[in-house]
Amino acid sequence: MIIRPPRYEYVPEDLGPKFFKVNQNVYKRTDFELVNSRGLTLQCSHYSTKYPTNKKRPCVIYCHGNCGCRLDALSSVRCVIEFSDIVSVDLSGSGLSEGEYISLGYFEKDDVKTIVDYLRSLGTISRIGLWGRSMGAATSLFYASTDPTIAGMVLDSSFASLKLVATEIVERAQLKIPKMMVSLVLKIMRKSIQKKAKFDINDLEPVQIAEKCFIPSMFVHGEKDTFILSHHSKDIYAKYGGDKNLIMVEGDHNSARPGFFYDSVAIFFHNTLVDKDECVSIDSQTPTMSNNIELTSDSWEEYEFTISTTDDQSRNYQQKTIASISGILSPTSNEEEQLQLEKALSESLRMSSEVTIVTETKSHNSLISFDDQHTVNTNTKTNDNTAHGSNNLIITTSNNHKKSHEEVEEEEESLQFK
Repeated sequence: MIIRPPRYEYVPEDLGPKFFKVNQNVYKRTDFELVNSRGLTLQCSHYSTKYPTNKKRPCVIYCHGNCGCRLDALSSVRCVIEFSDIVSVDLSGSGLSEGEYISLGYFEKDDVKTIVDYLRSLGTISRIGLWGRSMGAATSLFYASTDPTIAGMVLDSSFASLKLVATEIVERAQLKIPKMMVSLVLKIMRKSIQKKAKFDINDLEPVQIAEKCFIPSMFVHGEKDTFILSHHSKDIYAKYGGDKNLIMVEGDHNSARPGFFYDSVAIFFHNTLVDKDECVSIDSQTPTMSNNIELTSDSWEEYEFTISTTDDQSRNYQQKTIASISGILSPTSNEEEQLQLEKALSESLRMSSEVTIVTETKSHNSLISFDDQHTVNTNTKTNDNTAHGSNNLIITTSNNHKKSHEEVEEEEESLQFK
């Protein structure tokens, strides 16, 4: 079962329409095949803009779990598609790709290399990021340790040591098996896998390569995960050599991730993948405060904004067109939506204190009102807290009501995301 879990069965039509819209922009899915270094054919899908531009776009490669396939990436497409392409793949031994066995990252890292080489050969891709879940997270770590040009990674529920996972599963089963017997079973299993799948499970220890990775990474784990316990991500995080962030979410190993998680991922990938010269610049007239956001809205579903912090580390965070927080500041926003955005920004900026979205009802730092045309009028006030380095986020917004894209002649279908 370790190297041959149930293969997810589906047909290409389950991937949805080839053309779809997100916030009135048209995108396309291109299905293609690649042959990996072992001669196995991989089934892949490339989500990109329908109408080519003269600018290169970054791309995120999504790597699924041990029982998954490229369908798992559908919920992630909307998160990044407005500023980045995304490629999903049936890793070898999974889905519709060739391969008799999976290897929990050992050979799958070579699949990622095959995709990275392909993307770089296109000449239209700038930076590349990796997004993996479970086996896909371990795969991403294994590959990243060999390729420092990867710009950023989201690592959801990776195991630190496969051998440790197996031992913990036996222990939690409360079977009265002596530890010596458990060790013997693992040795037998190891030899069997070496014979059948040609790899050593003792080599599957991402925690051992963590300190050699320096790529900015966001670690994620479910608090109630009983399959791969949350300490696995925490152990890797503790040893990780690069810029890092850890987010604990509600749910177990296979639970759907909450909305604020996708908000955080969108902000993280925009920080790491998008060239700074493509971002909106802070207006020189913006008041200097401890933290300042200037946000301009082209529509109530698409935002362009820049975040600058003037903390001790003088970090600059820039994002553009983050679709996954669309509507947060609209007149119909509810308190739950605002709290989700606050949490996403707080996690992504890794601030030491809580982030507050300043509104007329929540703070006297900034008065934000909406007129009948949905234009946002803001009067910023500076009080003692702001002057002394408060971590409140002061938001100024405006709505220009730009016209939407012209309707395409052919009929476009909307892709339904989970």
